[in-house]
Formats: sequence, C-alpha cells, structure tokens
Amino acid sequence: MFSELMQDIKKSEKANEKARVKANEKLRQELQQANERLQQANERLRQELQLKLRQVLGKIEEHIQENSVKLSTLTDQVEDLKETFTTRIEIAENLAASAEEKAVNVSSKCKKLRDRLAALEDGSRRSNVRIEGLPENRESPNPVKFAAELFSKIIGEDFKADSEIAAAYRVRGSNTVRPRYFIIRFERLSFKLEVMNGAILQQVFVVEFVIQAQMCDDCHRIEAKDFWKAIVQVRQKDNVVCLSPRLAQSLGNMNQICVCIRVTNTIHLIDPCTLQMAEVDGSTYWRYPFSSLCDPRQLQEFIVMDIEIIRDQKQGAGAGIRSNKVLIKKSYDRSKRLHRRMWRLKELERDREVMDSDNEGQYQDFLEDLEEDEALRKNINIFRDPSKIPVESDTDDEGAPRISLMEMLEDLCISEDATGGEGADMMTS
Repeated sequence: MFSELMQDIKKSEKANEKARVKANEKLRQELQQANERLQQANERLRQELQLKLRQVLGKIEEHIQENSVKLSTLTDQVEDLKETFTTRIEIAENLAASAEEKAVNVSSKCKKLRDRLAALEDGSRRSNVRIEGLPENRESPNPVKFAAELFSKIIGEDFKADSEIAAAYRVRGSNTVRPRYFIIRFERLSFKLEVMNGAILQQVFVVEFVIQAQMCDDCHRIEAKDFWKAIVQVRQKDNVVCLSPRLAQSLGNMNQICVCIRVTNTIHLIDPCTLQMAEVDGSTYWRYPFSSLCDPRQLQEFIVMDIEIIRDQKQGAGAGIRSNKVLIKKSYDRSKRLHRRMWRLKELERDREVMDSDNEGQYQDFLEDLEEDEALRKNINIFRDPSKIPVESDTDDEGAPRISLMEMLEDLCISEDATGGEGADMMTS
C-alpha cells in the first residue's frame, strides 16, 4: 500500500515536472518571440528617429544658411550705413566749420557795419544840436525863428551874423517820451573871441547843446537811497583760468585748467600738465568767455627741498604718481633782486615818502615782470643805473632772471653848456 502510494507520488511528480518543463519551454519561446518583436520595434523606432532627425537637421541647415545670408546682407547694410553716416558726419563737420567761419566773417562785417553806422550817425550829428526837456509847442509856429532867438540869447551877438540854421523840428514818433527832443540842424556855427591887442580869433566848432529838465548826477546820487560800484575783473598774468570744453577742444584738446602767462592784444595760455601753449584773441574770448579761478595773491608759496626721479612706467610702489602741485611762478628774494638790479626806468618826479606800500609793491612787481618777460620789455627803454656797482661774482645767486647789459641804454646827462662851459662865449672860427 505504501509502495503504491510512493509510486503514485513519483508519477505525479514526474507529470508535474514534465508540465513545468513544457510551461517553461513555452514561456521561453514566448519570451524569445517578445524579444524579437521588441528588437524589431526598436529597429523601426531607430529608423523613424533617424529619418525625423535627418529631416529636422536638413531644415536647421536650411535656416542656418538663410540666416547666414541675411546676416551677411545686414552686415553689408550696416557697413553701407556706417560709410553713409561717416560721410554725412564729415559733411556736417565741414558745414559746421564753414558755418563758424561764416559766422566770424558775418560778425566782422557786422562790426564794420556798426562802426560805419556809428561814423555816419556821428557825421550826421555833427551839424545837429539836440535839446532835451524843452516843453512841447514852445517852438510853434516858426521853429527856425525860435531856435535863432534861443541861440542868440545863449551865444550872443555873433550868432546872427556868422551862424545859419538849416532846419529845426521835433523828433517824430508817437511812442517817444514827452517832451520830445528838439533837433536843430546848423549849416554853420562859429564863435569869435578877442585874444590880444584887438585881434579876433574865429573858429568853427561842432557843438551839441543838451538841456535836461532833471537833477544832475551828483544830486541824483545824494538823493538815491542805495548805490553800488562795479568792478571789471580782467584776465591778468599768472591767473589760473577754466576754459569751456568747446574752447579747450578748439585749442588742440588742451586741458581746461590753464595758466595765463601773458596778456597783450591776445591772451597767452599754457597747460601746466603738458606745457601746451595757446593764444585766445578778442573775438574768440567774447564768443567763449572764461572766468578766473584764482589770482596770484591766492597762490601758496612753497620751497622744494629735494627732488627724487620716479619712472613714468609703473614698476614699483609709488611709480607713475603725479604731483597735485602746479608751478605757476617762481619766487625769489625781493631784497636780493633789488640789490642785484643794475638798471632803472625813466619816470616822472614823485614823492616816494607819501607813496603807500601797495603802490610801491605794484611798482616792484612791474620791474620783476620786466626782468622775467623779454617780450614785455622789448618796447621799453631800460637805462643802466650808474649808482649801482656791478658785481663780478655772486655766490648767493638763486637763478633769478636778469637783464643783460646789451639791453640797457646809457643815460644821456648834459652837465655843461654846449658853448664849452657854463656862461662861456660861443666859439666861432
């Protein structure tokens, strides 16, 4: 019984084993088929992706080529626009330069026309007399007769005989302040005066009579509650000035902060950083005026104790640093300069005892300017001072500028009569 049961169990196990083997084989076959289908699907997907990517890459390449063409076209257009704008800018600069030249010419012509107009007005006024403050209708009905009677009272008996009035009238215009000016035009106006021993001197004058029905300047100044004084500050030597950007650019792109080294009919400027010099004439100054930052009295004097040369190239600590001090003018000991000064100027007689220190200081400043500026003294006669003894060597010389003996004149001093002596008879041959 037991053996039969065991046999049945073994049979069932074998049957189950066979069934499992068959099932595993079937699963293996199904898995292999699924694997093949998956590989086929992957291959199809890869092929489709390759096809799609080729299409997309082709379109991208087409877009890149189109963009390259457009970019090259835009580059050409930008270059053309750049050339066009450059040409137009050059044309505009030329037009601006020509416009400035024309403006200068027009300004010069306007000045000439104004001068000519002033000369014409002056010429027309030479034969006129203008009377202010004369009440209206006082000259009616005969203005010429009224003017003759008026000037006969002012001038005297000689007016009727030697003077002729061409016309007399009021200034026309409804907006003129009343009373209007009364204009008298003379053909001739002369005066006579007995000079000596019955001799009479007669001369024709250009006269302008002004009768004002108001207070004089002194009375008006007294009656006024407030008054003020105006001071005109000019650009002087050794002043530090600030130029406008446009003026600095027109002078060769120099620095706006400059030093005035000389003032003649033009203003001479120097850039303290680059030592670039420029000249500003009157028309340029009035077109681009500039102000003074400080005058020589505001400058600070300092003494250079030591000099250390630093390379311009930056190779170490402190290299390439520029000083924030600007040398405007060298200062020397005034007493030593006065002692070494072997020349003098011709001047009017004056009392030096009553002169204040300010005037004496200004005079010494002028003498020092003559020593320092050769262009300033070229039109001034400088005489050798015989009271000063020239020194051959001077150990205390600080390099102060001097005037050489070649520039000095010998003063002409006549102590005796040209006849050979004081009170001597003239010698004849």
